[in-house]
Amino acid sequence: MKYFICTLDKIQIGIMAQKTERIIMSPRTMSSVFETQTINDGETEVFVSLPGLFLLQDSAAPHTIVLKTSLPASTDIKVKIFLLTPQIENEIDIPEENIHQLPQALADLHGYSKGVYFHNHTIQTMTIILNIDKILEKLP
Repeated sequence: MKYFICTLDKIQIGIMAQKTERIIMSPRTMSSVFETQTINDGETEVFVSLPGLFLLQDSAAPHTIVLKTSLPASTDIKVKIFLLTPQIENEIDIPEENIHQLPQALADLHGYSKGVYFHNHTIQTMTIILNIDKILEKLP
């Protein structure tokens, strides 16, 4: 499975490419983790700050990932979700069997990670895999 990799204050974060629609350059400054903006009747944009999720309010977020939304076709509500991220550095393939679950005590601390991936089986190079579905559950 392909993941976009960015670095957030010395921690690598992996974002599942399959859950993304596109990446755009869009530096936006946010004072909170979630911000909602209504465009037209029934059309809403939700912005999620990845640095804010990890309690790093002052981190730069020059890239924006437009997430795929899966609302029922019968609804008139249109929602676009934008994940503000540090610069996307590369894209790598990570087999699902190489993503290790975090111990429950650590997973419950934040809840936004799906697990971790160790490059070349060393702890020095670790990528936290972001759980997009958990973020979507928390949207206002």
